[in-house]
Amino acid sequence: MSESAASVVSLISVLEAPFETQANRAAATASLETYRTTAPAQIIAHDAITSLVHRNQPTAVRNFGFAALTHVVRARWNELNENERVQMLASAMDLWKGVAAPGDAVQEPWLVRTKASALLADACRRVGTTCWADAVETVKAHASAVGPNAAELACLFLSSLPDEIVNPVEEATPVSMSANKAQPPTPGNLSGSSVACIERASLISTLFSLVDSIMPFLYTTLEKSFSAAVAAGASAETAHVAAVQAALSTAAVYAEWTPVTAMHRAGMFDASAAILKAALHAIASQNGDTSVPPASFVVPAVEVLRATTSRKRSDHEHDPFDAAMHVVVDALVYAGHALLDDPRGASWIAIGGPLEDVATRVCDALSTFGITNPALVTLGAVEDPEAIGRRARYLEILLAFLRVPRVQLAAAPVPAWIAILKHAMGSLPEGCLRALLHAAAEQLMRRPSKALAGGLSSFASAYCGDDADDLDIAGTDLHSFLSQYRSQMMELIRLVCNGDPEEAASAANSFLESASALPGIQMLASRPAGEYGKLLQLQTAAAPGTPEAAVSHAYQHFQASVEFVESVHGSLPFARLQAAASGSNPTLAASLGATAKTLLAIKWTEPWLASLHARALESFGRYLRAGSPLLISVVSKLFEDIVQMEMRSAADSGGVPGLPPPFPDLAWRACFGARQRCCTAMLNTAATCPLQLQVHLKDLETQVATLWAQGQLRHGERNSLGEMLLAVASAGSPETRNAMSAAADPALAASLARQKEVVDWMMSSLHVAWGGGASMPPYASGDVGAFLTHFCAPLDDASAAEAAAAAARIGHPPPQRSQLIGGTAARWAVYHEVHMIERVLRRTANIPYEHPLQHPFDTHAPWAMRHIFGILVALNKLYSAEGRTTVARAGMSALLEMTESEVHVVLGQSAMAVAAAHKEEDLDGGGVGGVSIYSTRQFLRGLRDGCYQVLAIAATRCPKGFYGGDAHARGAEAAASLLTCLESVEHRHLRLFLRSAIGSIVRCCPKELRGAWITPLLPPLVSHLYARLQDEWARVGVGASQGAAPAATETTAEVVYERLVRDTTREFASLMASMASPDTGTGGMSPSSSSPNLMPKAGSAGAAIVALEQAYSRKSAGGTSGEDMGEPRSVLEWLLVHQPATGACVIQAAATILCWPDREAAQRAAPVCRAAIALATRDDRLVELTATHVLSCIIACTRVDVHNSIHPEALSMIREVVMRLSNRTSTVQQTFALTTGATPAAFAELDKQVRTGGSEKKLRELIRGIITSGAAIPVAAADVSGGGGAPKNVIALGDKGAKVAAQRAAQGVPE
Repeated sequence: MSESAASVVSLISVLEAPFETQANRAAATASLETYRTTAPAQIIAHDAITSLVHRNQPTAVRNFGFAALTHVVRARWNELNENERVQMLASAMDLWKGVAAPGDAVQEPWLVRTKASALLADACRRVGTTCWADAVETVKAHASAVGPNAAELACLFLSSLPDEIVNPVEEATPVSMSANKAQPPTPGNLSGSSVACIERASLISTLFSLVDSIMPFLYTTLEKSFSAAVAAGASAETAHVAAVQAALSTAAVYAEWTPVTAMHRAGMFDASAAILKAALHAIASQNGDTSVPPASFVVPAVEVLRATTSRKRSDHEHDPFDAAMHVVVDALVYAGHALLDDPRGASWIAIGGPLEDVATRVCDALSTFGITNPALVTLGAVEDPEAIGRRARYLEILLAFLRVPRVQLAAAPVPAWIAILKHAMGSLPEGCLRALLHAAAEQLMRRPSKALAGGLSSFASAYCGDDADDLDIAGTDLHSFLSQYRSQMMELIRLVCNGDPEEAASAANSFLESASALPGIQMLASRPAGEYGKLLQLQTAAAPGTPEAAVSHAYQHFQASVEFVESVHGSLPFARLQAAASGSNPTLAASLGATAKTLLAIKWTEPWLASLHARALESFGRYLRAGSPLLISVVSKLFEDIVQMEMRSAADSGGVPGLPPPFPDLAWRACFGARQRCCTAMLNTAATCPLQLQVHLKDLETQVATLWAQGQLRHGERNSLGEMLLAVASAGSPETRNAMSAAADPALAASLARQKEVVDWMMSSLHVAWGGGASMPPYASGDVGAFLTHFCAPLDDASAAEAAAAAARIGHPPPQRSQLIGGTAARWAVYHEVHMIERVLRRTANIPYEHPLQHPFDTHAPWAMRHIFGILVALNKLYSAEGRTTVARAGMSALLEMTESEVHVVLGQSAMAVAAAHKEEDLDGGGVGGVSIYSTRQFLRGLRDGCYQVLAIAATRCPKGFYGGDAHARGAEAAASLLTCLESVEHRHLRLFLRSAIGSIVRCCPKELRGAWITPLLPPLVSHLYARLQDEWARVGVGASQGAAPAATETTAEVVYERLVRDTTREFASLMASMASPDTGTGGMSPSSSSPNLMPKAGSAGAAIVALEQAYSRKSAGGTSGEDMGEPRSVLEWLLVHQPATGACVIQAAATILCWPDREAAQRAAPVCRAAIALATRDDRLVELTATHVLSCIIACTRVDVHNSIHPEALSMIREVVMRLSNRTSTVQQTFALTTGATPAAFAELDKQVRTGGSEKKLRELIRGIITSGAAIPVAAADVSGGGGAPKNVIALGDKGAKVAAQRAAQGVPE
């Protein structure tokens, strides 16, 4: 043994010593790694071959020896010369033979066998394909001569040989090149990834040429060893058992890419099928035991067939391929029946059962075959009786797996059925679609769409039934899996409905009738409302056989039947529905009519059932639109459902109908939800068939008005039904956007008249409550004290006592008096009133500002908007220093803090975590009308968000009423209201403020009114946000994480603060991008701030800037100052003309954002920088600003790592600046020198390349080289890195560019 080998053995003994110190272990590990990576490859190979892998060495030493040899072959092959490589291959073959020498009675350890086989395969791949045929023949001959031990080794070698060729992967250890010279890539020195790139096709071709030699060997191995392994019986650890398992595993590897016909010719599929059947027969006789051969071969045999099912038929070998697949599928079908038909199979394939994994593999294989080869399932069956039987058996077992209770098994066949139905539904056997519908309905009844009980465990139980623990996943993964399963089931039902709508409708009716007649449903329906309100708890707590358990099971059954009805009715072809409505399809009409008759005869007051009843009635919407005579009956029944459920109010409701009592019980909340669900069903039905309901509009208005006048509707219910009326009234209205010809359309005038009538009714009560704009209520006057008194007054003694009693009734701890807040009636009313305006504006027509017709809301806009502005003033003042002091004196400081659920949303946590936090905080369950601090917080947030949404929609859809009239007075009032206490508005409120309110005004304000609205609004807002964000980013730090997980030292508050600052920055950037868009002022709908359209493809800055120049161009190029450029199109242009300081601030702020470490904000700000470059070519006032601040920030952007995705765009913008401005001002060169350290010669070369028209890619690389190679000297570091204060290079844009012209003249720059 050499000295180095002895040292290795000594070091390994240190690692194996049980009482060695940790320091010695670490030192030994480091020494072994140094030896493996730095010792000459020849020394390592010699030590390993002659000493380390010898049989008399301990297993740990042999393991290291084989690992060292593998490292030499894989990573250091280039250090060996040609002779040494040949010797290495020969040595690998000798080692492989030595592992299974003739006469060996005991097998070598599994680790040694696998490593020796993998080493030989690695050496063969490195030497090249010339040795592969000889190596294969050698191992086959050795296996024949030695016996099963060598046969197993041969199979292990053959399974390793295709590695990195068929499935190439990146190597963890890079190839180490010799110190002398790196060799060109050849099959002998390729890594796995290089094989894929250069020689993979030829290597695979060589593998294919060996298949006809390898497959017979595998078959022979199975033939010789299988009988011997079975004869060995209980002594499963025999060489023959290992040989059979190795041969099957190798066949499974080759089945993924080897021609199917070649494997079939060699008999591999027949052998695998025979072994599988023998294994299943043995399992049945051994009562599920899989430990003894041949039962232990069941998994590898299935894997051979499973790998084959993913193969697709080529165009030139139909018959041979089909014959092979018949053997494969027949064996899998046999296996499926053996698993499912045996009475003991249910326990075998259950969770933890002995055949759980086998069932999963068989089901997956059958499903994969249906997905990849649907033609083999559906085509040709009419002509071939044998094929008819085979395909019927396949479909039968696929349907059987679809019906099993285990959700994983039930989910696997669904994609296969979808593929089969899409491919050729008409060729399926008779009754197949009916069976599919019944199977889908059964699964839906096992797993309703929502768990009644809260928490993840009950959620899983409701979805998965008895196998709730089946999935080794939790939380959002479980939710995602089950959601995908249900969506695929819905797709399956939709396809079946398209194929046989009559059968689908009949099945839906049958399931609904049987479910509604269940004793548990009758028991639940016969009780007073709320008596079974504890159904949530009963579902998981009721003992089997009790009435409560019967109710729970029946409710779940009825819920699933309603979901099935919804799926079927929503998927029936509309042409068939029209035929049914007209009487030409009596079969379908009879089924739908029977379902409707069942639903219309139901009179339930139990809220849980009433909600499902409303959903079932809503599912008839498409049938009603088709002209069904059931229209009036369905709508009347929904009205009946609403009024027959109780609307219990708080003792002191303040005249507000249905006000939640303090700490409402489950019955109240169930009735509240059910009534609202009925109203939603009314709205959705009206939205589906508005034209059919339009003739009944007057009657509907009367009905809703009567119910509201009688106090039988809550505010939210009134809003939903009012929106329903508007949906009906606006039906058939022609599009008015950009279509002035529609002004003379009588249909439009009639639609607007209908809408106005509904709007006037809805706004009439609000007009009285809000004073009609003549006088503002105290709470909207800006007085924080009056606002708190109106909405947050302390509870009186009687109400506090009622709250304590209500809390006790529901088992809630007694509430502290200081935590109870009154004003619930006022909060409830104003919250729903604001949201009513939002819904009115969303449902009414979109009338452009220049359109001659009036918007239905125009007459209400002045007083309604004034009230909205007053509310926003009060809300803003609430967060000011004075407001916080007032709130603190009232003992409600916690009112202004973020809720835990809001924190979870900001942190990006899952919806389930947010819901859990909301449930934990929502102590009283009264929503915005509750008496807790949390409910009042929800009210403040909802009121603010609602006001912002009202402003956004009014600015977009009702511009004449919003902007018109005394525009200057309205614009001033809006600016004063929106900007009140702007410095106190929190970041969590700024996001929606900028996106909805300000963004909509900027995008949609008519151009002729910009002076009245933009002038008072944007200058103070832009300057405040720019200065504020600079200070905020200085506090956050430029090294802040890009939305990554917070560091361990960061508190939750710090992470939340940082992410809120990022959100504000992104919205500000989006707002400025809207200002730069030439399309602002067109009145278009407000795009989402997350619109991906703000960033062009990398490197397209030049084209984007050219397009902007053309859009901005309105006169000849003779004008060079802002005032000579004609009427501005974009808001940015308008600001540069009328508010030049603000326009310059917008450009500076957008450029500065490029330097802050937030990629999304930088992407949104980039369009403003492109606009600045385009405008600078025509406006001399922008030349210096663009050449200094904008350019320096773009250069700084290329050094921000998180902006790597926009670096190409930034480099292209730098090129544009050089091309367009370097010949007009020397400042471009000075900025380059100051920020990159570029020499005049380097900049001159860049300027030359830019102007000679070099390629885009080469210019980007040249600019990148200048930036990265120069000495980076930051320009105005405080400005571009987030420092506080105004930027030092602010350029005030003077009239007619006089200042810039004087500077250019002084520098000698030619005009």
